[in-house]
Amino acid sequence: MQKIHTLFLFFLLTSYSLSAQLIINEVLFDPPNDIAGDANEDGTRSPSEDEFIEFINNSSTALNISGYKIYDTTSYNLLPGTDSPRHTVPANTIIPANGIYVLFGGGTTTAIPGDIVQTSTTGNLNLSNAGDIITITDASSAVILTFDSAATGLNFGANQSVTRSPDITGNFVLHTTASATLLFSPGSTTVHVSPLALNPNTTGSFTFTPQAPLNRNPLEVFYHIPDGDITTMPILMSLHGASRNGESYRDYWIQMANEHGFMVIAPEFTTENYPGLGDNYNMSNIFDDGDNPSLETFNDKSEWTFSTLDPLFDYVKVAASNIRETYNAWGHSGGAQFLHRFVTYLPNSKLDIAVCSNAGWYTVAENGVSFPYGIDNGQLPTTDLITAYSKKLIVHLGKNDTNSDSSTGIRRNGVVDAQQGIHRFERGQYFFNTSQATAQNMEVTFNWEKHEVAGIGHQAQLMANDALQYFLPNFLSVGKIENKSAMKIYPNPTNIGQVTIDSAENGYISVQVYDVLGKQVKKETLTSKVFSVLDLTPGLYIMQISQNGFFTTKKLLIN
Repeated sequence: MQKIHTLFLFFLLTSYSLSAQLIINEVLFDPPNDIAGDANEDGTRSPSEDEFIEFINNSSTALNISGYKIYDTTSYNLLPGTDSPRHTVPANTIIPANGIYVLFGGGTTTAIPGDIVQTSTTGNLNLSNAGDIITITDASSAVILTFDSAATGLNFGANQSVTRSPDITGNFVLHTTASATLLFSPGSTTVHVSPLALNPNTTGSFTFTPQAPLNRNPLEVFYHIPDGDITTMPILMSLHGASRNGESYRDYWIQMANEHGFMVIAPEFTTENYPGLGDNYNMSNIFDDGDNPSLETFNDKSEWTFSTLDPLFDYVKVAASNIRETYNAWGHSGGAQFLHRFVTYLPNSKLDIAVCSNAGWYTVAENGVSFPYGIDNGQLPTTDLITAYSKKLIVHLGKNDTNSDSSTGIRRNGVVDAQQGIHRFERGQYFFNTSQATAQNMEVTFNWEKHEVAGIGHQAQLMANDALQYFLPNFLSVGKIENKSAMKIYPNPTNIGQVTIDSAENGYISVQVYDVLGKQVKKETLTSKVFSVLDLTPGLYIMQISQNGFFTTKKLLIN
């Protein structure tokens, strides 16, 4: 049944302790269509049985909710006691401290996490789209919680739940706003509480186990955290290729992380836990067999391998008490395949900047070519493609990566060779040029860039060194107030040995200059607006300019 809801939560309290202790954290009014709506995981999608309400005992003591009643109609407040509850909580139902209680409309719920999972005693929660007031009373019939579906502007017919973001304390949002890869998460919070504690100046690894409803195996995650304030430190994910060597992919970035103050997270998708390089990693298990896609073998997002990235980011945030809202990612070779498909198929993730270096081949947004090389049979919504084009994706190509021998790991066959070319460099050019043309034909925003690197082939460390420049402005902006319009530099490009920094502010100007490898090459505090670059060789630089607490980051070309 289609449902259109708005949800406004307020509390009618008989005691402060009860209201503070019992929290409604998530509600599914409208189970998604088909099997994707099987929220209770009993193998069948039901518009009534898959509805649920998730409660959290937000305290350090157990809460006995035996005899509590849940009503669904507006008549309760008008005629107390005359309505029949949709659910009466059975005796001896005690939510443990900080525990989760999930109530479904019906069905079999044995696969659902949570401390207590029950189904409605009437077999139906009847979460109507007409605009209910949902009332919850305790065992003495005192009202403790009331939902009034009045008006928040949320679309409750959006085939997903509404959930607090952050959990427990936040406002209600659509579930994909809190967790881009999931439509609901009964029995588990959108940010899994991390038992891990990360600290500055540490290098190591930990095991990350994706939580239900994700259906993916554990990952070994290699990390490096430099000295500094890890609560504001940027987070970079480094994605390995066919060798599945997460430790090496962490190590590529350690020196740069130490110099520029960002943490590196390198998940390793092992052969044991993610067998089949092509299907399970490069193509992320979007289909059971990516080379022969069909609607019947198209997997739910909870089974896609790159659906683990946002939850991993959230897990690291909790472990580091980090406040960043987004992360950046770099992938080389097979990791670049994984990353560009992640941007394309999950464009609403928390990923900010993606740099894809030397991918072996691509899923190109062109019709007439079947997935995995094109988008025919790929089940890719046009809206997702449009959103993907608006993301910041760098197609990063080594000009010397031209070895076409299949023994180097590059996929060779008649389809991809005829479509994209025979080696990585020309395939990357084809991918970018075709994507740009497609976006232009669609008349949509296209924020992708292509950068070609001279003198480098299929060399991960050298490509990582060059990729830093695309992340650096983001990394330099941590914890400061950006005011791009208030500061300008000219002439740019310059060939006169100096630039003028025009600012609306008064006071000293601090300037830091970095080369394209991220190395600081000059630092100076100015008392005038003129900055000399006579001591810098011709080339591209990144300038960070700050004054009176404001900053801007600019690219500077010296001829």
